Amino acid sequence: MNKLFLLPFLFLTFNLTAQKTHVPDDNFEQALIDLGHDDVLDDSVITANINEVITLFIAEKDISDLTGIEGFTAMQTLYCFANNLTNIDVSQNTYLWRLVCYSNGLTTLDLSQCPSITNLECQYNDLQTLVPSPNLVSLKCKDNNLTELDLSNNPNLGYLDCDQNELTCLNMKNGNSSAMGTTSFLARSNPNLFCIEVDDPLYSESTWIYVDATVNFTSNCANECSSEITSLLEFNASPRTLIYIVDLMGRETTFKPNTPLIYVYDDGSTEKVFSVEY
Repeated sequence: MNKLFLLPFLFLTFNLTAQKTHVPDDNFEQALIDLGHDDVLDDSVITANINEVITLFIAEKDISDLTGIEGFTAMQTLYCFANNLTNIDVSQNTYLWRLVCYSNGLTTLDLSQCPSITNLECQYNDLQTLVPSPNLVSLKCKDNNLTELDLSNNPNLGYLDCDQNELTCLNMKNGNSSAMGTTSFLARSNPNLFCIEVDDPLYSESTWIYVDATVNFTSNCANECSSEITSLLEFNASPRTLIYIVDLMGRETTFKPNTPLIYVYDDGSTEKVFSVEY
């Protein structure tokens, strides 16, 4: 007789004592219910139901708060785009390698403590500050409000789209920027971006064509996100000397009117020149 009541009692005890993860956002919890990870809207989810989830797709759910995401300790990919998020903390998700969080209301995104993230899609937000993961391979951050972007500590970066921001400085001098091809670098519609710091100015000048016409490439922009500490006064006080001229194919040449050319200077900077002769 006692054995008949033992199993139900143990089941009840487990449910009362099972570890739970706090999920205060009702829309987030409802999304977990819809996915079968939870069963009742009570601001919590049994941790054992989520700690082995590999991929979490919770896009377009009107979620404002991702508190509880830390319980997804095995998660590798997170799709949370098109919500109402203003903050994301995935520092506890140590296996996460892909974060897709575009079309939210994010103003700051700090992934410096997330070394596992290699792919980030954070375009169409209100980002003013972005601190990337050190192991980024692909970064899509177009259509934000970024004024500075320092990728000098991202040697694995192979793709960047930072179109339509407010960038004034962009540091691509990471020791491997010359590995990025023509279609792998996009930095258009940044009206105040005049200098991009790179490893090989000549390569970038001739290869990275998806930039504004006012942009020059150099090994030291001497601005807020430069790798080398040089004051703007010191930088501007040093006269440049023209070393040689190349065409857009990288072939050394001499001055030619009505032909786009690249001037290479002794300070490592380059300049696009197009002189019209009538």
